[in-house]
Amino acid sequence: MSINVLNRLFLIGVLCGYSVFSQAKEITVIGHAGAPSFAIANTLPSYQRAINDGADFIETDIVPTKDGALISIHENELSLTTNVSSFSQFANRKTSKLVGAKYYTGWFSEDFTLSEIKMLKVHERGPNTRPENTAYDDLYNVPTLDEVINIAEQNYNRTGKITGIYIEMKTPAYFTAVGLPVESKVLNTLARYKYTRDIAPIYIEAFDPISLKLVRTKLNTTHSSLKRVKLLQLLNDLGPLYDAVNLASLPAYAVYADVVGPNKNAIFRDNSTKASNFVSIAHGVGLEVQPWSFAPENNNLPTAFRCSSVLSERCPSGLKKQLKMFFDAGIDGVFVDDPATAKEALAEY
Repeated sequence: MSINVLNRLFLIGVLCGYSVFSQAKEITVIGHAGAPSFAIANTLPSYQRAINDGADFIETDIVPTKDGALISIHENELSLTTNVSSFSQFANRKTSKLVGAKYYTGWFSEDFTLSEIKMLKVHERGPNTRPENTAYDDLYNVPTLDEVINIAEQNYNRTGKITGIYIEMKTPAYFTAVGLPVESKVLNTLARYKYTRDIAPIYIEAFDPISLKLVRTKLNTTHSSLKRVKLLQLLNDLGPLYDAVNLASLPAYAVYADVVGPNKNAIFRDNSTKASNFVSIAHGVGLEVQPWSFAPENNNLPTAFRCSSVLSERCPSGLKKQLKMFFDAGIDGVFVDDPATAKEALAEY
């Protein structure tokens, strides 16, 4: 095929919002908080399940403790995913706070030391969607970022398989405001391990562009030894009226980020089967596209892809159909709660 023909095909793909090379490229499977369709999110069993199921990467959410440790948990309000409310000695720490743009009432990680956090046990965050996971309630501790790295490194030492790590900094501006900035802590943790420094690919992600810009500056200066770290700008879904703003912002994100992680609705809006031009525009400014997040339960699938009216029922065939639609749209990776099914979808694609 001549260069001119290739150029024409590429131009047609950009104009149509479709990459003609999407089927030839490798698509990354990221275990979103591990494999939470089978084990409680952000726990070591969840990460191990994702690794066993062939995930290319595992993704962890992190927040700091009072004494500056980084723990793997979806948010800093602890009662949403742990049994903290059952501890009488912590009753007086219940409070209300504005975190990001939301008010929460409960117990917060920044008010607990790591040793206190380790007293807690986690529970399933979505028991109605994943009732089977409630069997694991109150069995597992909240892990640290170090423990998440260790589980990937130990698997590498045992099998030779490299599993990369995504680290989402949750509400970093809030933690900076309360005197617990996380950016340097994350980078210092990565620098301590040969696995994250020299072997595994690492992505640091956040919704906050200021935080990611700070990380980029540190990677270029004080932490320049971390050559394998890339940055991902997460994007919320604020509705179709905001889609144009996200598209217009892509060139600015490309200045400091390597990847953009939109809510999947930015690519297929309102159960549409026609892709938007988000992927082609992002690719045009040099950004990879890795949307979030995909899950196999009927409750998490578009109506057309559901297997039944039972919302908690797993529907792997429906998830595969949805994923293949996104593969056709030219995405570069997926955040998925069931990495095994995503790998099967890729093998069938």
